[in-house]
Amino acid sequence: MAIRLVVMDECVNKTFKFLLMVCFISFLSSKVGAQTKIGGAPRASNPNAYLELGDANATKGFLMPRVALSSTKEATPLMAHVAGMQVYNTTTVNDVTPGVYYNDGTKWILFSSQIGQSSFDAGNGLTKSGQTLKLGGNLTEPVTIGTTDSNTLALSGLQEAKTADHILAIDPATGVIRQISSNNLSNKMLQQKIVATNGQIIFTTPSVINSLDKIQVFRNGAEIEFTAKKGENQISLVLYPDTNGGCLAGDEVKIYQWE
Repeated sequence: MAIRLVVMDECVNKTFKFLLMVCFISFLSSKVGAQTKIGGAPRASNPNAYLELGDANATKGFLMPRVALSSTKEATPLMAHVAGMQVYNTTTVNDVTPGVYYNDGTKWILFSSQIGQSSFDAGNGLTKSGQTLKLGGNLTEPVTIGTTDSNTLALSGLQEAKTADHILAIDPATGVIRQISSNNLSNKMLQQKIVATNGQIIFTTPSVINSLDKIQVFRNGAEIEFTAKKGENQISLVLYPDTNGGCLAGDEVKIYQWE
């Protein structure tokens, strides 16, 4: 009779332990479903977070899942793109490099390690090479560049123009740049380039002068004043005292004359 009672007590104990474990797991599951905090940080869980990681000594970090991506367009090694998914890529292949990537539902996007930089798409006159943005490409919408008297727009290193080249013209109302063939201009422009000798101020024009308003003269790229007479084919430059009243050897003088 005593042996039977001992066996019954053991059964009761096992049943009680089982029920206690079920209750504990149920309680833990309810806490996990509502809010979970992992770690020993001595503060209350943030009520806005489903999951919070903490470290009492603040000496540990969060190690993301490490995967080998094949490209930003391919979900591999995942079965499909999942918006919001984050991983650490370990490979350098195609257009992916090691780093933290997130998924927008259609592709992987790299979190940049530099402040102010991120993954981006280029267009409307820009091209993208890796993480480098370059000037150049087709315009897909109108573009306006604003300038002021102090903030001007300049181009340098341009090639020498040819008589058959087109000339750029600006619409005074809209600022839109258009091209016009030099052959279609009502006035023909003649050009002459001369390398000056030391002290030279007299230069021959491309044609006989019929109007001083139809002549422009440049010395080393800067427009300068000159004197001349109608019916002649030479001009005299008006230079500053720092040149002793004449050009320096090697100065480039360009004369533009419209007929």
